[in-house]
Amino acid sequence: MGLNYLVIMNDVETELDKGGLLIGAREVPVTQQGMRDSVKFARHVLANVENVGQVLSSDSARVSRILHYLRLEFKHPLRVRETDVLRERDFGVLNGTSIKLLRGFQSDLFQHTRICAENGESVSQCAARVVPFIKEAVSSRDDNIVMLSHPMACNITFNSLLGRKLTDIYPFWLKKGSYVVLSRGDDLSPWFGFETAFNVIEDKEYSVDEIQDEFDTINNLSSPSQETNS
Repeated sequence: MGLNYLVIMNDVETELDKGGLLIGAREVPVTQQGMRDSVKFARHVLANVENVGQVLSSDSARVSRILHYLRLEFKHPLRVRETDVLRERDFGVLNGTSIKLLRGFQSDLFQHTRICAENGESVSQCAARVVPFIKEAVSSRDDNIVMLSHPMACNITFNSLLGRKLTDIYPFWLKKGSYVVLSRGDDLSPWFGFETAFNVIEDKEYSVDEIQDEFDTINNLSSPSQETNS
């Protein structure tokens, strides 16, 4: 297999984002701004990533507008697979609650791989659901694949494929309209190498150092957990 690319796309603004709430698996409508950003998002990705052969998408309504415009803007029939495997991490009873109730992202819910809210899933459980699905899809194809999902699921996948701690939370992924392009070839270990990152709402390209700098700035109060991905 030659070099190919995986594009990991976040979702867009919803009504709960405006209130600073933890959405999780809850289904909520996107805002009017989110609808406008969906068009910009789809166009930007397709304009900057050639030879997209397939889109693997969450079946959540929160990404349906992006998926619609990806199909609309693509010049040829686009193979799309919508699945609940790529839904956002489920926070159970905390879906739709204030992030402040969780003491921010320094809480055990985010900083330990096996802790979860009642009726929710842990970081490890989310990774076990999403990452093998993506690895299998990429390993069986030679063209480029788009993964369309949500902040925590994207963040966890990003960490796992680049060999980082599953519990590292990057501010880049908390910004709606973010995507990264990862490259894979036969000689790359771990699975992927970082190519580029972009936020279409900010209209800004990010280097891997800038993503890391944001992480270092906001996560000065590091958690005691040092667990790595599997």
